[in-house]
Amino acid sequence: MATPLVLAQQVFSALTNNLGANSTLEAAQTTPVPFPTDLSSLVTFLCSLSALRDWLKLLVFGFVLESLRRLAFHFYYKLYDSLFITATFDEDDASYGLFYFSRV
Repeated sequence: MATPLVLAQQVFSALTNNLGANSTLEAAQTTPVPFPTDLSSLVTFLCSLSALRDWLKLLVFGFVLESLRRLAFHFYYKLYDSLFITATFDEDDASYGLFYFSRV
């Protein structure tokens, strides 16, 4: 049974070869690209793909923007909460009956 990577590679190569003018000749001459087996060659292989580098840049940029957005809202809510005074009264507290509280 073929591994999913080899199967996907065959499907994609068949699709790209069918788009070319000489697909039967090219399909007979193509050999599958060996997949790297150790970690260093895998990292080198992944970094050699320019599309992957662009996606990683986009991912890092999105991470930075989301972090800055969360940080800005954190400080906004912290400033907003510092402008108001909040009091909590229990039923057994003496000051509980002195004020009218809206019950929601």
